[in-house]
Amino acid sequence: MRPEVALPVLLPLLSGAISLLFWRSRPMQRFTAVAGNLALMVVALWLLVSVHQEGYVTIQMGGWEAPTASPWWPTCSAR
Repeated sequence: MRPEVALPVLLPLLSGAISLLFWRSRPMQRFTAVAGNLALMVVALWLLVSVHQEGYVTIQMGGWEAPTASPWWPTCSAR
C-alpha cells in the first residue's frame, strides 16, 4: 500500500484549511497557497517517478481491494 497516492487530494485540503486559519492575513494566505502548490508539484513528480519505475500505483481504502477494472486511460493493443 502506498499512502502517498492520497497526497494530491490531502495537500490542497490541508492548504485550504491552513489558509482559513489566517483569514485576516492576505500575505499568509498567499504563502500558504504557494507552499501548498509547490508541495503538490513535488508529490506529483514523486508519483510520476514511482509510476515510471514500478508501473501502477494504487491505494486501498475502506477495506476494499484495489480496483481490478481497466485503467482510466485508453489501452492500446498491438496487433
